[in-house]
Amino acid sequence: MEQDLISLLTDSALSPEEKDELGEPSGASLYLSHHQRFSSVFEKISKENSFEDIFLVNADGKVVYSLLKNDVFAADLSDEAWRDTALSQAFQSTMSVGRGEIAFLDYLPHKLGNRPLTSFIGKQIIVGDKIKGAFIVALPTGMIEEIISNRT
Repeated sequence: MEQDLISLLTDSALSPEEKDELGEPSGASLYLSHHQRFSSVFEKISKENSFEDIFLVNADGKVVYSLLKNDVFAADLSDEAWRDTALSQAFQSTMSVGRGEIAFLDYLPHKLGNRPLTSFIGKQIIVGDKIKGAFIVALPTGMIEEIISNRT
């Protein structure tokens, strides 16, 4: 079921309308209802702030949401393929800061050899008194270049 959901969400050959027509993989309705409810909010946040991507990572290090739904979506950041990436470092840093603090990871390759330099900012997701995961945003290099070039 999980792989069917991931395939449905990440298939770039399908338009959103075509994905809707395919229906929901068995057991995916809860995820899809939350996705439908919050994705437009994350898209707005990303556009207004020029974020490259927005990630939700559960406490075990699994990427449960990526705005772009690319190869990082559903990745386990503790797996060998991901453990040394900047996103994994951002997650580890976010989970280790004090409550209420923000983690910042300076510019590094997002996934070695694949993406341009990206910086990450993260904050723990806390429900009650439990840390449930991390909210992490990726800042592209262009954002800093623009800030620096507009200095007067």
